[in-house]
Amino acid sequence: MWEYYSALYEENRRTNFFVTTDIDEAIFLADRLLIMTNIPAQVRAVLEVDVPRPRKLADLVENDRSNEIKMEALSILHEEAMKSFSRGSKAAADFVDAYSRRMAKT
Repeated sequence: MWEYYSALYEENRRTNFFVTTDIDEAIFLADRLLIMTNIPAQVRAVLEVDVPRPRKLADLVENDRSNEIKMEALSILHEEAMKSFSRGSKAAADFVDAYSRRMAKT
């Protein structure tokens, strides 16, 4: 389905707004990823998908740049998930704080 949609895009090159929760699908189809916050829903980050077109499914695995984009998106999403999680309890907030300190060191 991804390759079919991609081929349709290549035929007409019109702007599309595509919502997905699948990062691989987003990287394969998009030129730009909008990463949203949880509450309130706002754009947290815009990541340019500068992987050459036309794309093949193998690009998701073999292309270093698509893997870098995926890792950056996952990192942002993880941070947002931890913020949401931390709103629930003191223990969760402590975990988020410890994780953030650890990530700041790397």
